[in-house]
Parts: sequence; structure tokens; C-alpha cells
Amino acid sequence: RLVTSIQRAVQEARERKGRSRAENALRHSEERFREMADNIREMFWCASVDGQQIFYASRACEQIWKIPLVELYARPSRWLEQTWAEDKPRVNHARKLLAQGTAYNLEYRILQPDGSCRWIEEHGYPVPGPHGQVERMVGVAHDITDRKQLEEQLQQAQKIDAIGQLAG
Repeated sequence: RLVTSIQRAVQEARERKGRSRAENALRHSEERFREMADNIREMFWCASVDGQQIFYASRACEQIWKIPLVELYARPSRWLEQTWAEDKPRVNHARKLLAQGTAYNLEYRILQPDGSCRWIEEHGYPVPGPHGQVERMVGVAHDITDRKQLEEQLQQAQKIDAIGQLAG
């Protein structure tokens, strides 16, 4: 019985050590993910299918939407309140399709607290559960205002060039 007890104790010690290593690896992996997500300009998010709960939003939300994360977690619909009125129907429609399992790529505008307008490009993806139903929604959003402004300047320059050619 002594040999059996010693073998069991050794096996339990190995299992504890293995669990401890796995827990440390998981903790380090989570830390690396947070470092990456918190230092990238794009906003990563994860939400419930009905959109009533935000499971995760990266710090870029505070930079893009100017919404403190604490406020977003407390009131998940807060981000939608800043969506440009003309764009809200498209955004709502895309989110409904996402809840049904259809990914989306969408450009829309948001209104900043200072009254300025920002352009957002967002990609949303359904996360299916084990039986194929959508369990969560995830996405990435980034500010494309600079790109939109450059596109507008290019269009203006092309119009001026066309007018110049017509005048010539």
C-alpha cells in the first residue's frame, strides 16, 4: 500500500505541476492578447447576439468613439447613439443580419462629442456555437476619416482638372 500511495502522490504532484504550467501559459497568452489589442488603432469587440451585452471592447473605442469603456460596458447601446442618423438604419440592419449568421463590411459615420464627424469601417462576424447557431458577434472597427478626406480631395482635384480641360 505504501508503494501505491507514493505512486499516487507522485502522479498528483505531476498533475498539479502540469495544471500550473497550463494556467501560467494561459495567463501569459491573455496578457499578450491584451497588449496587442490595447495597442492597435483598430477597435476589437465581442458582444452578445442581441447586442445587449458587450463582452469585450479594446481601448481603441475610447480613441475612436470618445466613449469610456466603463460607460460602454454599462450601456452597450451607447456606441449606436453616436451613429449618424442617416446611417443608423444600415448599421442596425447589418447587426440584425449578423445575429442571423451573415458577416458584414460596412462604412458609416459617427458624431463625436465635439460635433465633428468621423468615418468608420467595420467588419462584423458571427461566432457559431457547437450546434451551428450564432453564439456571439465579434468585429473590428477602425477610423477611416483620413482616407475619406483624401478621396474627397482627389475627387475635387479631378473635377477642377476636368473643368480646366473643358475650358481649354
